[in-house]
Amino acid sequence: MEKATLPVGNILAQSLIFPISAFYPIIKLCWPFLLVYLFCELSLRLILPTVLVSQAGYLTMIAALTFLPLLAGAISLVHCHRLILGDINEVMNDPILKVGKRQLKFILWWIIVGVLAGAVTMLGTWLIADEVYESLSTKGFSFITLAKATAIQLGFYFVLGRCSLVLPAISIDYPNPSITKSWKWTKNNSFGLTVMVAALPIMMFFVQFLLANSPWQIEVLLEVFYFYIILVEVSILSLSFSHLSPANHSINKSTISS
Repeated sequence: MEKATLPVGNILAQSLIFPISAFYPIIKLCWPFLLVYLFCELSLRLILPTVLVSQAGYLTMIAALTFLPLLAGAISLVHCHRLILGDINEVMNDPILKVGKRQLKFILWWIIVGVLAGAVTMLGTWLIADEVYESLSTKGFSFITLAKATAIQLGFYFVLGRCSLVLPAISIDYPNPSITKSWKWTKNNSFGLTVMVAALPIMMFFVQFLLANSPWQIEVLLEVFYFYIILVEVSILSLSFSHLSPANHSINKSTISS
């Protein structure tokens, strides 16, 4: 049976307040990620540049400081998807730092989705590379070049949105989740999903561009807003999965306001 059109406005409204309405459970379940992220950021910016190690040791430290936030982020994102789609009592009793089959599968598919979406960006960037270089070396970007660059960004979020419903599916142990299923579920809602997934990140990109070289206080505020965007994106994917998956999975009314 053909799926109905996603209620884009309703999903966006619910997702924008999710980080606020579920603030306490989010902090309780995701504090390890915040600590790991803070530690890795401080290490990369302040500690690593002052440590004298071999090239192999340096690369090892970089790899560790990259993988740790990925692992902690996967654990936290699984918790957040389950906050929306699962039973609140069960979710709050989940081991906060558990790394099991669900979390490892989430990381694997998270990387696969990122590679697929990133491939679109790389291909598009390669196609207009000469045009961008010519614009930079002459009078700046033309309207056509900017339009092409924007189209590449939208292509990235198109693929990201179409493929990413596999992530909330994995978080609630949906049987045999796959990108193929995600692509099929979102077939008739690709435009609305792309708009929802792309809106805040693109806005954040322009804000960061305008506020480049700002004081550290502004950078801290941008980091806080960055985390807010992540939580909104999680909610968008979970609510879209709830509407589009064949099971029409119900949402948790105590963490998502109607």
